[in-house]
Amino acid sequence: MFGSLPIVIFELFEELNYLGKISFKIPASLRLVGHIAGALLAVYIGSFGPQEFIINGHLRVMPQRLLAVGFALRAILCINAINWFDGIYGQASGVSSIGFLTIFLLIQFVVFKSYTNFTEANMQTLLFVKNISFVLFCISLVSTVVEYKPLGLVRDV
Repeated sequence: MFGSLPIVIFELFEELNYLGKISFKIPASLRLVGHIAGALLAVYIGSFGPQEFIINGHLRVMPQRLLAVGFALRAILCINAINWFDGIYGQASGVSSIGFLTIFLLIQFVVFKSYTNFTEANMQTLLFVKNISFVLFCISLVSTVVEYKPLGLVRDV
């Protein structure tokens, strides 16, 4: 949550400008810097280490710096994907509902079916994420159906 804080703040200002509540607009370059800062902050907070992969029978190690850059690029692409299609009614909630449904289905039919050795804490976390994903899927689906025009502070933020 702390990693996304810079992004939420920039998008909040964007929405307030869109609604006419504030008169200044944050430049796109500054928003991009905020998105990069948020993604790198998430990497720093998560502090994941080098990842090991087996390719053609050989163990390969991907350095943490490469993973951090890859995560930041992917996060920025995902963040801005909705901005590129901004203005389509029900688009943000529709994409969110697909994402929440995907998380729910992956945990239910892939994780629980393929893996059996879970600690009690991991099982509680997985059940929480699965249940909250289903609840958020239902809320997003209802929002997609009833959303006729974009509501303030419901779009990107």
